[in-house]
Amino acid sequence: QVNTNPCAAPSTQANNITFSSVGSDRFTVNWNNGNGSKRILKINTVNSFSSPVNGNDPSANSVYQNSGEQFVYNNSGSSVLVTGLSPNTTYWVRAYEANCSGSSVIFNTNTASGNPNSQTTPPPSPVADFFTSNGTIVTGQSATIFNSSSNATSYSWVIERQDWNGSTSTVYTSTSTNISFNFPQSACYKVSLTATNAVGSNTRTRLCYIY
Repeated sequence: QVNTNPCAAPSTQANNITFSSVGSDRFTVNWNNGNGSKRILKINTVNSFSSPVNGNDPSANSVYQNSGEQFVYNNSGSSVLVTGLSPNTTYWVRAYEANCSGSSVIFNTNTASGNPNSQTTPPPSPVADFFTSNGTIVTGQSATIFNSSSNATSYSWVIERQDWNGSTSTVYTSTSTNISFNFPQSACYKVSLTATNAVGSNTRTRLCYIY
């Protein structure tokens, strides 16, 4: 349906809002256009939006300021990359079809199928790391190795002994947060820690950390 009056409110609302390229601090919003000459998009952390006002053509900023409602799009396309988001947070997006611009702009403020819609950002990627209270450990000492990883929900430790003849064997494994182990034999010990969360995993390895 084509509007005969270009400054009448569009009769068909934008619909089917979807999200792609979702990261912990950004996502791309996609939608099907209605029959307006353009549309505006708002974002919020709750499903609550104040309708745009006819005659008030808002400026938009696709970098979210993490504070309530914000216009993130005002143009004629069908997607926008929104950044400045927080990890593990649900965001709601609502689109409004519009005709004309400036003081003549007029909006369709109805909801539609898939409009509004929401997306939850994932947590940040894990970063594995560890240390000991007394630095490098000498063979024969009982050592506590402290986990200093970030953004992780589970851990996997592997200690391998690399003998001077070149052979390698696993001497210790654990899923504890921190570990303690006695290193009785003279060898080069490789310590690896894998930190994991819902996004993925990251491994930190130190060669000859204990010798």
